[in-house]
Amino acid sequence: RKMKNQLFLVAEVASLVLLLSYGCSKYQKAPQSAPEVAVNVSQLQPDEVVRLYYESFDRKDYATMYALISDGFKQLEPTAKNYELFAAEMDKYFNNGKGVQVVEVNKPDISGDSAVVSYKILLQLNTGDREFESAFTLRKRHNGWKLIHPYGQNVDTS
Repeated sequence: RKMKNQLFLVAEVASLVLLLSYGCSKYQKAPQSAPEVAVNVSQLQPDEVVRLYYESFDRKDYATMYALISDGFKQLEPTAKNYELFAAEMDKYFNNGKGVQVVEVNKPDISGDSAVVSYKILLQLNTGDREFESAFTLRKRHNGWKLIHPYGQNVDTS
């Protein structure tokens, strides 16, 4: 009789553990939404967007960076589908780098709702500093100028 009670107790505990683990996996936490941004990004000019993007990157202010990216890019790029994924992707830089300094942001070449801004930054890597030059394409959206291709292969063509 004592053995039967012990087996019953073990079966009850095992069932409870299975039930709890199922319940916890079923209700995993939802992706975190981006924190509020202190700057009204909808009022920025294209060159200000580029400068702020890299200044925010240097401060690890990923919420501001995320606010400067087009919604179309966020839909296309797997690492930008939500703020949590984006922040994790940006944080990878700091495994090899210490910071990012803006060297130069040129005046935008604006044509209608599209702008191109060339820039130069200094990547402060653990192995030494490296200068990098490129250009961003931005599009004017209802909520301001947005980067349509900040990184990766995907480009928001909407």
